[in-house]
Amino acid sequence: MLLGDAENFLSRWGHTAHAMGWTALDLYGVHPLAPAARFDVMGFLFLIQGGAVPVITASSASIHRRTGAHLTYRRHDISDAVLITTVLA
Repeated sequence: MLLGDAENFLSRWGHTAHAMGWTALDLYGVHPLAPAARFDVMGFLFLIQGGAVPVITASSASIHRRTGAHLTYRRHDISDAVLITTVLA
């Protein structure tokens, strides 16, 4: 699901997100010791979970889940995060 979410997001919002200052950590960041448990240090793409992303701004993005839930991700300092590729290596 993550790969599909990433592909959909990047094809629709990639250029816009980049222009608005979204970084690789904002999208693909995880906590180095608890990557699946620390939502406070988790990049946006891990939270989409099959939902749709109808809106993105410089400071937030919305997720509409299939259940009908509407979530708002607010960009924040996740400088403690590492890229997921670091954890998988």
